[in-house]
Amino acid sequence: MLREPAYRRRMMAEIDPAYWVAPRLRSGFSFKEPMQGAHIKTMGVIKPWAPPRSYGLVIRLSADGKPLYSLHSRVDGINHGVVAAVEMGGDLVLIAKGPGRVLKLPLAGLAEEFGA
Repeated sequence: MLREPAYRRRMMAEIDPAYWVAPRLRSGFSFKEPMQGAHIKTMGVIKPWAPPRSYGLVIRLSADGKPLYSLHSRVDGINHGVVAAVEMGGDLVLIAKGPGRVLKLPLAGLAEEFGA
């Protein structure tokens, strides 16, 4: 997209902004949205690549800034647009703005699973 100024100009002139190829806090609610993800078959052709429009990601870092583990809501997931995460009372509390959810995961379970 960044290397395609003619495409961007046409997109902005001809397409409703709700369906632009751009990051979103949530996606997947209309057939008019751009495809996302790889290996989608359409019109008998496999689309080799399409960037995700929305995503959910939290990375836990050690005290010295090294990644310990990450939590993902992938392209076909629903907990996208994670805007905050905080430890509270033995839980990890997340705000996923895309679906408008507050999520809570027990830290003990994460520590067991990831060894962190």
